[in-house]
Order: sequence, then structure tokens, then C-alpha cells
Amino acid sequence: MSLITEKLKNFPFLFTLKDGKMKQPRIDYIDEKSILVINQNGKMRQLHCPFKVQVLRDASPLQKDSWVIVESVKLHQEKKLIYRIGDQWWQYDIFIIKVVY
Repeated sequence: MSLITEKLKNFPFLFTLKDGKMKQPRIDYIDEKSILVINQNGKMRQLHCPFKVQVLRDASPLQKDSWVIVESVKLHQEKKLIYRIGDQWWQYDIFIIKVVY
């Protein structure tokens, strides 16, 4: 397992929805335009920018429960994932991505 995979696998921002239950998948940062999501059953889903995320809490000008478009992704200090939305970069942890396998 790569160092990036190890650092990203427990991010709380991405979930698998199955039978109404939320479970954390493993996440691999691929490049500035995509991430790879792997659920507990080994099913993979590559998400390519742009993709939608939902805002978990207010962060001006973003409003809780609104949907925004991620145009790019990158690893920032200490391997933290950040999203480019519009012309600003935001930390991953104020968003959720809903992935259905």
C-alpha cells in the first residue's frame, strides 16, 4: 500500500451507501483530476473531475447542505486532500461525496 493510500484511506468525507448503511471506503489519490474509491468488497470507482460534493457545514460563501462542483484535487501539507471549487481551494473535511456501487 502506498504512503498516499495509507494517509487517505480513513478520510471521513467519502462513503459507500449500501442497504441504507454508510461505510468508509479506501481512497487513492490518482492525480489532479481524479481519485479512486474502493469499497469493502473490492469494487472500484474512479471519480473524475468535475464531480459533485455536498457541503457538511457552513464555510463562507459555501452553505451547509448545498452541492458544489470539484474542478480539481491535490494533496496539500501532510498529505491532506483539498478540492478546487471555483477559484478557491477547500479542505476535504467540509464535504461528503455520495457514491453508490
